[in-house]
Amino acid sequence: MRLGDINSDGYQDIIIVGAYSARLGEYQYEAFLWNDSEKKYELVTEGRKSDSQVAVKRIAEEYEVRLYDKAYNEVFSTTYPKEPWIVEVTESIFEIGYSTGSPASTVVYFDKDSGKISAGYMNSRLIDGKYVAYMENEELIFTDIFNEEIYRTIKRDFATAIDPLISIEMLDRDTILLHYYKGNDFLEVQEEINIRGAEPEITAELHSYGRY
Repeated sequence: MRLGDINSDGYQDIIIVGAYSARLGEYQYEAFLWNDSEKKYELVTEGRKSDSQVAVKRIAEEYEVRLYDKAYNEVFSTTYPKEPWIVEVTESIFEIGYSTGSPASTVVYFDKDSGKISAGYMNSRLIDGKYVAYMENEELIFTDIFNEEIYRTIKRDFATAIDPLISIEMLDRDTILLHYYKGNDFLEVQEEINIRGAEPEITAELHSYGRY
């Protein structure tokens, strides 16, 4: 514990320094900032580090996330109602997300080398650290993380009472193996689908079997 003016307002703040995180490269700490107008200390939890491109700050009941490019210029900021997770999914890409209620979640992706920020994805699946797939209006959307290479809408008789996606696997750069529940009977179907043609088409329906 130490005293210091961390927000440069001329007042001494109470700073409690926690453990060093090797994964994030930062010290975690909590700070009680002096609010002179209210004549009281207020808790703020910081996650900023001097060499970090990702900063997390707890403000009251929310969490503020700021992202920085390699020159440490801020490129993105937002707040979350819950503490977000930050996962390094490749050597250069971070996934930042939070749960909106089991099993729902929302995520964005940040390329620390280029400073790019992805769109926000709801209930998406990350594939090979490069692509995402998610359901929207009872259709499957398949795209690369930053929507620069490919964006395909795949229409099938997806089951609607449950999450129909079982698994998605890249077989090669042109083909995915899609495993899903089909129709009202929840039949399990696997298809090889070409995702780079003008319209995604079935390369081979491998099998249908069983009930959910």
